[in-house]
Amino acid sequence: MKRLFNPLIILMVVVLGIISYIPCVEGSFISMETTASATFQENTLVAKVSVTNKGDEPAYNVQIGIDAFNNVASIPVKDVIQINETYTIEKTLAMDIQTVGRYPLIVTVDYTDLNQYPFSAISSSHFIYKEDVSPKIHGKIDNVGILDSGIIILSLKNLHDSKKKIRIKLIVPKVLSVTESIKDIELDSESEAEIRFGIKNFSGLLGSSYHVFAVMGYNENKKNCTVTIPGVVKMIGRTDFIRNYLRNYKWVFIGIGIALLAVFLWLQFGGKKTSFEKSNIV
Repeated sequence: MKRLFNPLIILMVVVLGIISYIPCVEGSFISMETTASATFQENTLVAKVSVTNKGDEPAYNVQIGIDAFNNVASIPVKDVIQINETYTIEKTLAMDIQTVGRYPLIVTVDYTDLNQYPFSAISSSHFIYKEDVSPKIHGKIDNVGILDSGIIILSLKNLHDSKKKIRIKLIVPKVLSVTESIKDIELDSESEAEIRFGIKNFSGLLGSSYHVFAVMGYNENKKNCTVTIPGVVKMIGRTDFIRNYLRNYKWVFIGIGIALLAVFLWLQFGGKKTSFEKSNIV
């Protein structure tokens, strides 16, 4: 029985808890910060996009793509964006919108590093046609880390007093793949639901984090409502997976170590009588 609580076992449990605090070593990186705005003028949309390189190395072959409610436009490639440099473009898109309301504006930034490794980043905004609409459907996406594939969980809550038919589109960068990117659902009044999307790592770089967006559209009193929910997917290796697991359960491992130590000490000393007590035994 005493061998089961060998000090080596206790040491291993404590070490597992300590591992959860060991930080990852990170190299150089490119981080593209994007801001977008758009104004509607008659039958055209004027979109303005600014991209800033917040990383510690230049970004090469930068191309900006704009998707305004399925009206897509691409901007000519810019050779390089230096560290802390901001690149701003303005694009006019012809639009044919009949219903007033709020509509999605998605910006994609594709670029490479010095070694021509491809990266892709997306950001989300919206534009207004005649009249803005405040949506009453709220949601959240739990951030997820994946090895090769995983599940994105979108939680929704309907605050309307009526059932709503909602179209959901999961927008991801090119380095990720979605098994079913568009889903149509019905959400009862004052109810909640969870929607799951299967994702795969196509060419994501280990250790990188990528923004994803669930864009939802529905009608309310003959007006278009758009809700955009952000989330983050991180590419993790097997070592990172183990480290994250240990970090999430570090107090469990530490607690087990303390409990084993207490049992070990009790077995070693608690069951033994002192020399004084032994001398009085007949």
